[in-house]
Amino acid sequence: MQPSAAAPAEPTDPAAAALRAALIGDRVTIEQAAAALGVTPRAVYGAISRHDIPYVRVFGVRYLSPDALRAALVREVNRRPRRPGRPSKNAA
Repeated sequence: MQPSAAAPAEPTDPAAAALRAALIGDRVTIEQAAAALGVTPRAVYGAISRHDIPYVRVFGVRYLSPDALRAALVREVNRRPRRPGRPSKNAA
């Protein structure tokens, strides 16, 4: 299992804060993405390993783009085959 990396604390130095904003922007951590999608972090790691979700790594923490998460979610929904359910025994 991969170690859980918490989001680093906000920098107090204005230059460091500007650099962090430029590198990370609106990206979210794996744990934040999992919570937003209602899945486990392990499921997000699996999507990353299948190259379904691109990420950037900044100081050892992986960050995901919200747009990439939305695109991966749409691809996953469209990938699942729509099979008719089994007919009930009471059907005529």
